[in-house]
Amino acid sequence: MDIDSRSMLQTLNAKAHSVVRRVGRVIPIDAKRFLFRLRPGAVTWDLRDHGLVFVQIPKVATTSMRAALGAFVAGEREIDPAQVERRDAYVNERYSLNAFPAEIRSLSRHRFTFAFVRNPFDRLYSAYVNKVAAPVDGSINLFDRHGISLDMTFPDFVEAITALSDDRCDLHLRSQYRFITDRAGVVVSFVGRFERLDSDWEVLSKRFGLPALPLRNESSHRPYHDAYTPALARAVARRYRRDIELFGYEQEVGRLT
Repeated sequence: MDIDSRSMLQTLNAKAHSVVRRVGRVIPIDAKRFLFRLRPGAVTWDLRDHGLVFVQIPKVATTSMRAALGAFVAGEREIDPAQVERRDAYVNERYSLNAFPAEIRSLSRHRFTFAFVRNPFDRLYSAYVNKVAAPVDGSINLFDRHGISLDMTFPDFVEAITALSDDRCDLHLRSQYRFITDRAGVVVSFVGRFERLDSDWEVLSKRFGLPALPLRNESSHRPYHDAYTPALARAVARRYRRDIELFGYEQEVGRLT
């Protein structure tokens, strides 16, 4: 694709997203929640003015990273808690895309793209705790279309999730490889790990001058590995086999089973 064609496509894409955002302001909140669940691509911040692209995988510290990037875009070296929501809204309005792996690969040719992944067993249990057992959004059930109820036990939740296809699965439950790989492999320039979040973020911080991540509240729930029986772990390992193989979590399978 030549420069003029690429520029035209980027302009059309920006206009399309602008229209969607304007329409989104008048859509009832319940309808927006429903549409959000159906959105198939990854929420991606294309910080084109800064040569940086953040591909967001739900349940992998995205809130902390968005806060740091919001401050970065505003030219701040530290995060001002009072400005986090306003900075986030600005960046989301100006730079957010709904990108598929092919689009992300294309962006990677011109900018530094990155994403973070997480131990699938830990990520799934975190989704259960924060979205089912004790929803951070109150009584909102993000997974009701999957037949999941807010009073569901973790074993029943695992049984329901292992029967779901990634194709129509909620983003919080979708395999992580689906966000950042295509048939040729990983499409981003850098894959960080939740398990070494601070040190991997420091790599990016030194290269681009990003603020440090905000302090994170320690989870009040029990350690994720205490929630798994060997049978549950084997079921989750089958469901997220590609994540485990691609991102190197095989040792965790042995530990839990």
